[in-house]
Amino acid sequence: MLGQLRVHIKPSPSRRFMSYWAKLAEVYRSAGSQRLPTKLALVATQSGSEIRDTKIIRCGVILKSLTSQKDAAFLSALLADVYTTDQYWFREFCSRYSQNIKSSHSASPRLIRYAPILDVQKEGQTTVYGLPSPWLLQHGVELRESEAAQFQEETSTDGCHLYLDMNSHAAATKCPWPILKVTDSSSEIPLGARELNSSKALTGILDFIENKRNVKMYLESLESSNFLTVTQNIERVLDNKPRIMKNLEEAVVQNIYNTDDTFEEHEKAKLRNADVEQEIANWSTEAHAHMLSEFKPRLDQFVHDQLSVSRVYTYSESKMELKLRELCSIADNSGVLNRINYLRGRLNLPLLPKTSPDLRIFDRIPALHKNINKHIYQQFFTLQLPLLVCATFGVVSGQFSAYSMGSLAILGVVLGASRIMNRWSSMLQHFKNDILDAKRVKIEDGRQAIQNEWNKENAKREIEYQKKSELLKRLGEE
Repeated sequence: MLGQLRVHIKPSPSRRFMSYWAKLAEVYRSAGSQRLPTKLALVATQSGSEIRDTKIIRCGVILKSLTSQKDAAFLSALLADVYTTDQYWFREFCSRYSQNIKSSHSASPRLIRYAPILDVQKEGQTTVYGLPSPWLLQHGVELRESEAAQFQEETSTDGCHLYLDMNSHAAATKCPWPILKVTDSSSEIPLGARELNSSKALTGILDFIENKRNVKMYLESLESSNFLTVTQNIERVLDNKPRIMKNLEEAVVQNIYNTDDTFEEHEKAKLRNADVEQEIANWSTEAHAHMLSEFKPRLDQFVHDQLSVSRVYTYSESKMELKLRELCSIADNSGVLNRINYLRGRLNLPLLPKTSPDLRIFDRIPALHKNINKHIYQQFFTLQLPLLVCATFGVVSGQFSAYSMGSLAILGVVLGASRIMNRWSSMLQHFKNDILDAKRVKIEDGRQAIQNEWNKENAKREIEYQKKSELLKRLGEE
């Protein structure tokens, strides 16, 4: 079964690449996934031909703490508009870190986007800042500040296309998403293209905003803090939106391979399938052997106990029917259902509920009872009674001795009883065989149902695997 299914996905003539992401998301939804793989929904709505039309990307800024003035300095300096006359929004933004200092809980994430005027709102747990920052408008970027402690938990819902790690060491945790690492140092002379002193740069910016005569100090602070070099490198990355989307898509594909159990389960299923086939066959053999070694002797003993002349002739109709029902009860306690459910449990298939007694067998009891009674009367009136009458007339007429006529009468009684017992034995044997056949059929039906359900589960998993695998392969080739 495994490896034989092939799902062919034909590319649509237009918007082909985007359709692959949409189809991949649909595969997960149709499989009943509560949540799509991380960031799949994000790329599914912004991929393909829409890459060139993407105007806004979101960059997650990972900080050690959202309540740290030093950690907040980088974005404060980056988004400053030193020439605007209205600096109210900038002062409000620079003080954002202080809002949660007194709280014992972690500060809520902050989403920063462009707006014509200052606009601060709360959306769920996120504080949204709308800022009239030229930098946000020029580069088409939204920034989301979050703490490193919550970073991994929030990646599935934060809507970020890439991340900027500011001394949080989040990159050291093998982050699967595109991430830039910048060291915000306290050194007066930062080294390297990814090291800067944001606090020093922000001090120069604030001094220049306060007094435009501090232009020389302002420029020197930007230069000596390495702020311009680092931010220019970041801007080049943020401006290349097609590359950002491409990197994110590659990361999504790799993350699915790493986290989706479908692929690991597929390999396990291939190895296990042959073992399961053999396990089902062995179970069937053992179930039949158990029936012959444990269940059949119980039926044989019960039938043997009923082959008594006194019981056939002395049992009332209700008692005889009760005995036949007792035989059916032995059949119901054969343990076949328990053995079926044992195997279903081992294969993680749903268990069968306890069923009512087999009505086909129970329904035959009245007919069986009626037939043996009919045979008893038939033997009595056609054999036993005629011989008794003949013997009586023979003695009364004096033509035969009482001894000979007594023997004739006894012969009639014994012969009739023998025929009745032979018929009763045959009827019980047939009834017993019918019960055994019903149990054999139940075992085989159980085996076939288990086999079919196992194959169905495998087919479902295989189709899901083939769809995902082919879509991911096509996406990886782009």
